[in-house]
Amino acid sequence: LGRYWSQRCLFIPGASQVKTGPYRFIRHPEYLARFCEALGIAGFLGAYVSLGVFLIVMTFMLRKIIRIEMEQMTNLERV
Repeated sequence: LGRYWSQRCLFIPGASQVKTGPYRFIRHPEYLARFCEALGIAGFLGAYVSLGVFLIVMTFMLRKIIRIEMEQMTNLERV
């Protein structure tokens, strides 16, 4: 993504969807990275109950965020 990387959901007119690197396999690799961070921290600290709660909450949050992003992308493709 280079200069287009952002933590916010931005759609840049004329920019094409990135389909190389980790994006070949997963559309949202940053979200996967957040799950991996949680696993690593919880494993290091031995906080397995907290990890379970966090992963459940995070899953619901990310499902909503990803759904919104995908709807926005679909709407842009129609324009």
